[in-house]
Amino acid sequence: MNKKVLASILLLSPCLAWASGSEVLSLLWLGALVFAVVLISLYLAKFQAKQKLIVFGVYLVAALVAFLSTSGIPYLKNMYLINTINTVLPLTAWLVIYVYYSKKQKT
Repeated sequence: MNKKVLASILLLSPCLAWASGSEVLSLLWLGALVFAVVLISLYLAKFQAKQKLIVFGVYLVAALVAFLSTSGIPYLKNMYLINTINTVLPLTAWLVIYVYYSKKQKT
């Protein structure tokens, strides 16, 4: 494997959060898991390129909205709320648009 690719993967890894405390690792791992699910589903989906772009765009917008809505809340006092919002909102938005295009494709 190319050393630059390996270094990039390690730099983007949620493990870097250990420097600031392991509490945030749960949120980073959940976000990474949801992102991986979205990417894998888009790879396996038989959607048109425009539909894949829309599905990914909806996911990104939902993730941004979730981040912005929870960025002012103290993490340690509201860990479960923040983790839930930042995981469930993008996942739900992705699932709704994914199911919509799946049903639309069958008809």
